[in-house]
Amino acid sequence: MSEDTGWIKLSRRLLQSKYYLGEKFTRSMCWIDLLLLAEWRNERSFYHRGIQVIVKRGQIAISLDDLHKRWQLSVNTVRSRLAEMQKDGRIDLETNNVISKITILNYEKYQGVDYAPDIVESIDTATVPKAVPQEVVPETPKPDTTENKDLEASVPDLPPAPRKTQVDCNFVLKLYHHICQSLPKVLKLSEKRKSKIRVRFDEMEQDFQIMQTVFEKAEASNFLRGDNQRGWKADFDWIFANGQNWVKILEGKYDNQPPTEQKRYETQSQDRYAKRRGADAAARTSEDYSDTI
Repeated sequence: MSEDTGWIKLSRRLLQSKYYLGEKFTRSMCWIDLLLLAEWRNERSFYHRGIQVIVKRGQIAISLDDLHKRWQLSVNTVRSRLAEMQKDGRIDLETNNVISKITILNYEKYQGVDYAPDIVESIDTATVPKAVPQEVVPETPKPDTTENKDLEASVPDLPPAPRKTQVDCNFVLKLYHHICQSLPKVLKLSEKRKSKIRVRFDEMEQDFQIMQTVFEKAEASNFLRGDNQRGWKADFDWIFANGQNWVKILEGKYDNQPPTEQKRYETQSQDRYAKRRGADAAARTSEDYSDTI
């Protein structure tokens, strides 16, 4: 097999590495990043700005602004890189006013479970070592354990120990600071916060695309940024506090809404009341001055 053929495996955990983001992406890095971000399940849906987006296997739903931040390149350069990939037949690009959808062409050919036929035929069978005959060793007779069978059957098997979710908490914090620049910063990543991240990451089906969408919608929300009567701001701990807060953000409960007719009426009433108070105050002032003259 020559150096320019064959395959390698790349784990998607590479996306969680603290060294993965933060530098300008080359053309090759942009292509590899799209392969890592591509949806591997048959279909997945999520909400972006309150609108449901359906992503099929081999597709990526992401905005040009997100790619610009992710790749550390200008928006025009991102457009140019995508146009190059589209021209040479690697991707298909579909854009609308909600989000851009990138389709990796021939995704199944290169990422499917089965080997590609042309690759299988290129393997040099001469390099495969022949099986070496092994010496047959007679089996040692096993002791009769009939008496213990009933006892063993009565003892239930222990359940397997729960596997700890593998997630780079430092990467999650870096992603939060990168996107949610209007929200309070986190100074220390405590063990309690790491535990919350693992639980929420499991609830998000271990999908960083969902987590990124939650951060984007939180940053875009005027209410969560403090534009409310109390002046309250959402923060990292509030987003990860329970299984309801991040879901409400994802479902658009805190999206910016146009002012209702009632709010406009209340604002106009307050303005008229303020003007009347100002006029009354001016009149009383004139009367007070006339009495003293």
